[in-house]
Amino acid sequence: MGAPDITIKTILHHSPQAFFAILGLNGAELLEELPTELVSRRPEPDRLADKLFRMREAGREFLLHIEQETSPDGVELPFRMAEYGARIHFQYRLPVRSVLLLSKSPGAMETSYQWEQDGCSFEYRFEVIRWYQMDAAVLAADPLWAPLAPLASRNRTLQSVEIALHTIHNHRPLPYDHQLGVVALYLAATLYFDLQEVLPMFVPDNKLLESHPGIRALMQHWREQTIRESKAEGKAEGKAEGKAEGMRLVVSQILCGRFPEVDPAAVDGWLRLLDDTGLQAAAALSLKAGAFADIQAAVCPPDAQGEIR
Repeated sequence: MGAPDITIKTILHHSPQAFFAILGLNGAELLEELPTELVSRRPEPDRLADKLFRMREAGREFLLHIEQETSPDGVELPFRMAEYGARIHFQYRLPVRSVLLLSKSPGAMETSYQWEQDGCSFEYRFEVIRWYQMDAAVLAADPLWAPLAPLASRNRTLQSVEIALHTIHNHRPLPYDHQLGVVALYLAATLYFDLQEVLPMFVPDNKLLESHPGIRALMQHWREQTIRESKAEGKAEGKAEGKAEGMRLVVSQILCGRFPEVDPAAVDGWLRLLDDTGLQAAAALSLKAGAFADIQAAVCPPDAQGEIR
């Protein structure tokens, strides 16, 4: 999880209304911001959505699901949006409106995931919004979103950050608190540029930023979000690794029991060389194969098997 994604989550947490307006939800009521952990009831790992809001419009409740992506994988993303949308719906039992927010444009992007086989079909549609397509006037009217406006063009550069920072410092009146504008611009710049390139521009503003209670709260949320995302990713990785380790242990015990002539340490070492697909294949063959060498040959080619004595 990089700084761009956390930046958008921070701004959406503190000031979601401008984005709601961009989506045409001016008359919608925000009921609550919901937890984003999507719990699985099956062996598949849990997922963490970016932002999730429970909304009400014209007496109808629905869920607004937002995913921020910087440089998305155009092939995998539609599947992931469909997976998130389905999990959200089954977890909360409400209609879901999914929006993919792109801070960089990957070119053409599918806006639905479709699957059809043997007379069965599934389709999940979602919206795609690119920064450079946003209404700059709507962004400019909000204290946190306004500094993003000059960066929302196709031709943004580090110089555009410097110009925007100069404007915040030297032009009055501004449609937003100039201190808040500085930190919002700082967060916005992390969407497009390396943090080490951005930080030097804001060194003169460090004391100013640290003295503003609202900004301290904003930056604290940014840091806490970073920690939460890191922990969540570690938790998911830990679950996956724990599941793989458990499978390795079981398969190793079966193989050593069926083929006592094979060195247990060598079996364990070979199993650790296998990826998830290879490990599952070895597990499926562990009770059926007549010899350990047969399992090796079926799971991976001879030159990748390793030497088992």
